[in-house]
Amino acid sequence: MSDYVVSAIRTGVPVVIGWLVFTVNNWIEPLGVEVDTETVAGPVIGALIWGYYLLARWLEQKYPQIKWLGVSSTPSYDR
Repeated sequence: MSDYVVSAIRTGVPVVIGWLVFTVNNWIEPLGVEVDTETVAGPVIGALIWGYYLLARWLEQKYPQIKWLGVSSTPSYDR
């Protein structure tokens, strides 16, 4: 798999996870928290993406056999 494809997968997976967690926010409604999605969408989705990425990188070191970022290899940028 080319470095381009590896880097695209490893970037895209956290983006999709962040988007899914934010848009499927039924878990927060029972707590009585109302979220104005138009106001907080960008920062919240960005924070979720970053948080998932950091967690996935940590988990990759502990469990390298699981593809936390969609692919277990890392791209090499030796041009």
